[in-house]
Amino acid sequence: MNEAILFYDGACPVCRLTARLAVAADTERRLRTATLDSPDADRHLGKLSKEDRFGSFHLVVEGRLISGGEAVGPTLEQLRRMRPVGRFIGRSPAARRAAAWAYGVVSRNRGRIGKVLPDVAPPSR
Repeated sequence: MNEAILFYDGACPVCRLTARLAVAADTERRLRTATLDSPDADRHLGKLSKEDRFGSFHLVVEGRLISGGEAVGPTLEQLRRMRPVGRFIGRSPAARRAAAWAYGVVSRNRGRIGKVLPDVAPPSR
């Protein structure tokens, strides 16, 4: 299976914590992370406008770019223990809408949410 790359905003406390949690849950080491302003992001996301690039997280898996709420299920599929949830989201239109809605709520409020989260370093991979 090809490596999946999760691109996130390294300046965002919510994003850093989420990326760290994803890496910690990735017991099979299927997921790599990179910030949205990294050389990897330039290679994989270079065609996106700055607004689109920094407007959400992105997952590149098997050469396919998936962004924002649509990437929740595929990202969870990379994590062994969350794989059934990710597959359910992928197969259920209602679950996809719910995941996209929840992602949107967090994304729109990440500044406020970030104020109450611990400040963590970016993940190591």
